[in-house]
Amino acid sequence: MATNEKRALEWLHCICAVGFDLDIGCVVEWSYGRDLPKESLDELSGLSFMDSANLVLENNVHLFRMRVEQGKKKNQTKTIFCFSQSRQEADPTIRRGFYQKALVICTPLPLIGLFDKVARVAGELFHVLRKPIGQSIFEEIDKWPSPIAGQQYSVRLWGESIEFQIPSRAQLGTIIFGGRFPSESTSKRMEQED
Repeated sequence: MATNEKRALEWLHCICAVGFDLDIGCVVEWSYGRDLPKESLDELSGLSFMDSANLVLENNVHLFRMRVEQGKKKNQTKTIFCFSQSRQEADPTIRRGFYQKALVICTPLPLIGLFDKVARVAGELFHVLRKPIGQSIFEEIDKWPSPIAGQQYSVRLWGESIEFQIPSRAQLGTIIFGGRFPSESTSKRMEQED
């Protein structure tokens, strides 16, 4: 599904919900944001649940990376970071006897502390509501300013305050960022063009 939340797309690639079906296994139930190819959706669904989570009835958050196609050429790929907040709990109303789902936040930005927090806050809401919330997450993050290397941020996500700093290119090196974060002057020029 495509989205109109332009600023949110600077922070996120997409958000997916993965469920466990007794007949077919892990499956992506819905996705919001940029589309992922079927092969990437299959890989994402297989990585969304921690192997060690099968004995623990609680929330789990873990990170995994995926290479996804970028553009129309098959040999062009980029890395996205996926933060999966999964929950498994007893539910006698489900044929399996357990509710097992994961909300996966996919981003091109290697901001582990930030997106771990986003996954925890959004995942908790997702598991309580038990309905698609991808668009709501995009709408919330669309209120954030653009990501700029070296900047300090104080943002909100459903009333929860999140403070963080994006490291400068010098702190992490240009190899990690790969030119991903615009400079402040580039960001201002982009805002003037809008």
